[in-house]
Amino acid sequence: QTFWKPANHGLGTGWHQDNAYFKLSDGKKGTAMWTAVHDATVHNGTLHVMAGMDQEVFPHVRDLTSDHHISCKDSLKEEDAVALEVPAGGVIFFNCNVPHCTKANVTGNPRAAVAYHFVSKDVARERQFSLPEGAVYSTPVISGPMADQQEVDTKQNNWEKLTLDH
Repeated sequence: QTFWKPANHGLGTGWHQDNAYFKLSDGKKGTAMWTAVHDATVHNGTLHVMAGMDQEVFPHVRDLTSDHHISCKDSLKEEDAVALEVPAGGVIFFNCNVPHCTKANVTGNPRAAVAYHFVSKDVARERQFSLPEGAVYSTPVISGPMADQQEVDTKQNNWEKLTLDH
């Protein structure tokens, strides 16, 4: 995901937990990697988290004022939030149960960030949403020393075929 915040009016992303979308059986086996493209400060809408609140997935309700469209803000106390200022190129990792948001960019400069999500195969689910006609969905595979090498090779070959064919 890429998040662009134009100068003076870039919207914030409402309070949410990534596991409200992913619905992993164990949200701590999913990791978000949030990378600042520009220096991310309180004034230009950096990432805010609720530390120590990753034991459960809170109820989320529709929030049409947020670019994420759902929110768990009713389960949180804003005063407990921790703002994480990050230099350009800096990275924050957090599990999929951590409540987080960003705020509006009130500066005269744009700000951007990129987020990737990594999920253990132990809790990964098949894609749960439909795709537009002709669209192809693929997931790269990252593995470690404890991986089933045959499964990794099969998935990597499928990924390479897909990316080379398009």
